[in-house]
Amino acid sequence: MVKKIMSSLLAVLCTGVLSCGIVSAQTTQKHLNSASGFDSVVASGDFDLTFRYNEKCSVDWTVDEALADYVEVYVRGSSLNFAYNSKNLPKEIKNLYKGKNARKAVFRAIIYGPSLSSITLTDNTSLDASGATITTESFGLDLSANAKVNNLSVSAQRATVTMSKNSTAVLDFGADEISLNLKEKAVVNLKHDSDRMDIIADGNSSVKAQGDTKDAVVTLTKNAKATILGNAETLTTNTSNNSEFDGVAFRVNSASVVANNSDVYVNAADSLALDIKSGAKIYFMENPSVKIVGVTSSTILPFSGVK
Repeated sequence: MVKKIMSSLLAVLCTGVLSCGIVSAQTTQKHLNSASGFDSVVASGDFDLTFRYNEKCSVDWTVDEALADYVEVYVRGSSLNFAYNSKNLPKEIKNLYKGKNARKAVFRAIIYGPSLSSITLTDNTSLDASGATITTESFGLDLSANAKVNNLSVSAQRATVTMSKNSTAVLDFGADEISLNLKEKAVVNLKHDSDRMDIIADGNSSVKAQGDTKDAVVTLTKNAKATILGNAETLTTNTSNNSEFDGVAFRVNSASVVANNSDVYVNAADSLALDIKSGAKIYFMENPSVKIVGVTSSTILPFSGVK
């Protein structure tokens, strides 16, 4: 009987410990209406964000009760900001999220609004925009430090994407001008319809782009790779330092290739200009007229169909 009483008492005590104070696994929900509105999002610190179209701007978010006092969601100017002040966490709260079997902090938010002109994410923040198309004149996306964007659809005159430090993105852009700038192992998968597409990638970054454009300009260095599919009128590439341009499925009318110690697969129907050196390898399809600007210690071969 004593053992049963002690067991029951211990169970009650354990339940009390798990449901009170800072060790609670409960979450709290909050809501923010923005009468003035916002057209940009800035977030840093493990936030899991969703964007949904709505005529009015508002935010619903959920956070662990233990962390609620250290999370800020606010509008400043035209920017919606998410911030997590992890540096000021008490030690006992930090310990809840440490260790192999520690629970994962909950930072979830649904953003409602008619459109956005810019998104800036860092420090493991993610955003999903499935089912919504952002329509704006000019759009900017800036990702760093393991930030992720999925299913982001944008219609704009100009769209600019900057990515670094293992950030990833899945994008669908319709724009007159698209500019991608990647470094430090960033990865992007882009579907597009554009008049001009500029790509700059280095530091083991990877670009996959599929769609039609009039003019494509691609600059790759330091083990970067770009795989481009679709059609264009003109293609200009500048590759170096073990980078690779795969344009096997990217049919263009004319191409200009500058390559230094890199591999280039180019599918030019009419004309191909080459300035290559230092171990560059050029594989060409079709039967274009070829202009040799310069060739030093490099290889030019018809593509065999197998990479």
